[in-house]
Amino acid sequence: MAVDIGHVRKGMHVRSSDGADLGKVAEVWLGTDPTSATARCDDELCSRVEVHRGLLRKQVLYVPYSGIADVSGDAVTLGVDESTVQSKNWSARPKWIPDTAR
Repeated sequence: MAVDIGHVRKGMHVRSSDGADLGKVAEVWLGTDPTSATARCDDELCSRVEVHRGLLRKQVLYVPYSGIADVSGDAVTLGVDESTVQSKNWSARPKWIPDTAR
């Protein structure tokens, strides 16, 4: 069963598959590319869950739709463990998300 990114809400806790707390959802970017003439694009390309982590929430992750394994209650669980999250380039802000959005 596919996860519906539309169920992700601001403030939800985000955890890796091994249970590590990765932060909280700060923003949900749903399949729209403001730099494109088309209103909607591929979810993998243009849907992200912006996660703020760290003591002062200075670290930011942009988790792609495909990284989400489950959404239930007040938590988003990723399909990868914490070390895999660290090895991904998810801290890079996609160009279509305005820098002023953070």
